[in-house]
Amino acid sequence: MMSKWHLKIKSTAKGDLRKVLRSPLRQSFESVKATLETDPFSPVQSFEKLTRPAAGFYS
Repeated sequence: MMSKWHLKIKSTAKGDLRKVLRSPLRQSFESVKATLETDPFSPVQSFEKLTRPAAGFYS
């Protein structure tokens, strides 16, 4: 059983955190956060920037 890790957000990133939590990227962020809390060394994440769900679609 893996222990639960704690994430600390630096004060310089708190503004960005507020923006992410109000954007469509929230679900992606929550997924990354959950993975980091359970096993930060898991090779699941590819360290790419978050992209919005409609990226690549044009109207």
